Amino acid sequence: MLRRKYKVFLFVSVLVLAAGALTFLFFNDPLESRWLPPCLFYKLTGIYCPGCGSTRATYHLIHGNILMSLRNNVLMLPTFVCAAVLFFKEEWTHKVAVSRTVCITVILYMILRNLPYYPFTLLAPVF
Repeated sequence: MLRRKYKVFLFVSVLVLAAGALTFLFFNDPLESRWLPPCLFYKLTGIYCPGCGSTRATYHLIHGNILMSLRNNVLMLPTFVCAAVLFFKEEWTHKVAVSRTVCITVILYMILRNLPYYPFTLLAPVF
């Protein structure tokens, strides 16, 4: 019973924080805002990490521009769906196949989006 209450509390807390972050992002363009830092990994290495472009993708998504959202980070929406499924299907988090699939997908996405060849250049975020 306590575990269920904790899970509900965690879920509500995440929803409240996400609503606050989305409200802030709705009114602040990531390309023009001084409040939102650039990707430190990209700044130090010049390599796009799997999360590069997620803030801009979220900004475009909440403004209804789905294509531009996908153009900035095509993996962001499937990641949200995967996280939601794993939150509710906790037993899946203990399966090796799920962990391997997620890790391989993220690593492969990072490698492919940094290749300087078409069509992989389409995976790089738009600045």
